Amino acid sequence: MEPTKILLLADLHGRADGLESIAGGWDVVVLAGDITNYSEADKAKKILDILEKKCPYIFGVPGNCDSPRVKEILEERGFLLNGRIQEVKGLKFLGVGGTEPAVLNHPKVIANSNFLKLFEQGKPALKAANSIVLVTHQPPFETAVDKFTEGKHTGSLALRRFIEEAQPILAVSGHMHQARGIDKIGKTHLVNPGPFLDGFYAIAHLAGNSIKIDLLSI
Repeated sequence: MEPTKILLLADLHGRADGLESIAGGWDVVVLAGDITNYSEADKAKKILDILEKKCPYIFGVPGNCDSPRVKEILEERGFLLNGRIQEVKGLKFLGVGGTEPAVLNHPKVIANSNFLKLFEQGKPALKAANSIVLVTHQPPFETAVDKFTEGKHTGSLALRRFIEEAQPILAVSGHMHQARGIDKIGKTHLVNPGPFLDGFYAIAHLAGNSIKIDLLSI
């Protein structure tokens, strides 16, 4: 079986420089939020133009630094994964953007969590959990990919609960520039590719239940 090759990008913050050199040859490009810094819609278009020329499928979610216009641009081009499921080569891509309170993961926050609403939208995919690729901006709580500089965890407990139950094969996130790395929750491989703003990205090769992740830089 030929592996599905996925380019993982997060926290571009408007950077397009160097993107064209790595954008080709992948089955899917995943954008895990913060494509821009707030109101930079033109930069979002430039980034997406580069990727669209090189890759047949692009799926992205907005981050906390992406304006509503960036979300609209993703939707207009058919790239928005927020609360949706898209299928490519037997893999189901499911995503949610933005962030939730990290330290304040008390019951009220969890009960109203946008992340937990994924269960309703993702139920058709949960029957084949090993085929799910989850894309979020905020990472799951208490993992190697959600640590702040002082070692504090800043992820979402609600998202962690979703991963523990759904057990997707891969969960991609960004947000924490300092927490570039790989981890696991149960059978789920977690990856923060690092900020492309600083030249970091990752590649995932998925074939059935096997997965290989490479952390790279330009």
